[in-house]
Amino acid sequence: NSGEFLKQFENKSIGFGVIDPIDQKDIDDLTIRVSDINNGTSDTTTTSGYNIITFNNNNNNGSFTVESPGLIEYLVVGGGGDGGDGGGGGNFINNQFRGSGGGGGGGEVINKFGYFKSGTYTVTVGTQASESKIKEGQYTIINARGGKFGNYPPAFKPSGGNSGNDNKGGIGLGHDQGNFGAGGGGGGAGDNGEDARDSNDNYIGGNGGNGILSNISGSEVYYGGGGGGGGNGNNGGIGGDAGNFGAGRGGGSNVDGSDGSDGSGGGGGGGGFGNTIGG
Repeated sequence: NSGEFLKQFENKSIGFGVIDPIDQKDIDDLTIRVSDINNGTSDTTTTSGYNIITFNNNNNNGSFTVESPGLIEYLVVGGGGDGGDGGGGGNFINNQFRGSGGGGGGGEVINKFGYFKSGTYTVTVGTQASESKIKEGQYTIINARGGKFGNYPPAFKPSGGNSGNDNKGGIGLGHDQGNFGAGGGGGGAGDNGEDARDSNDNYIGGNGGNGILSNISGSEVYYGGGGGGGGNGNNGGIGGDAGNFGAGRGGGSNVDGSDGSDGSGGGGGGGGFGNTIGG
């Protein structure tokens, strides 16, 4: 992603800005010094030569101070949307409340390099579909939008929520007499969610859309995966990225959807058929 943000010049200096350089600094002057880290953690051992500073939603708002300006790689992830609740009321004549919830959308993922001037920056970590942002003084300089909530009965075809960067949630299947519908998968930061599907009258929740891979933490991790849609039987959809990186799985009959993992920006899974709760 750095190609969008940096330009290399023949005199061995770097310009900052996408279109035209707004500043030039000698490469040797780009070593940044950060201090006064509040409500965040500092890790200087995982990746040699790097200080990995992490803020998560257990810490509420945080802040840090840049003493010497320079280049920072940053990862900002919006909060994942909740999965929709399932419904089990009604009857075969008027079963408008039967069905499963759609998966929640994954949060927007922004992973780039940027030049940070001297000063104090505040960090807000989004939860449950809210935005995450970095502010310099009163100005927001980086903003990652939260994913949208999954739909739920009495919606006839409960779709998954869109991701924070507007990848679409999958379309759910409507319920009919004897079959109880399934929710669409939530959109992921890297891909759309999948539609629910019918296999021999087993209504299967759509899988969540994939997130975006980053190794900023020292390990390769996907962020912003969509939650799986709820289904009937044991047929909840799996979260984005094969369910391995933080997005919630959709529930089956009488099974709640699972939550997205803290810090992942993954959407919650939709609740399965019955009086269930989305993750």
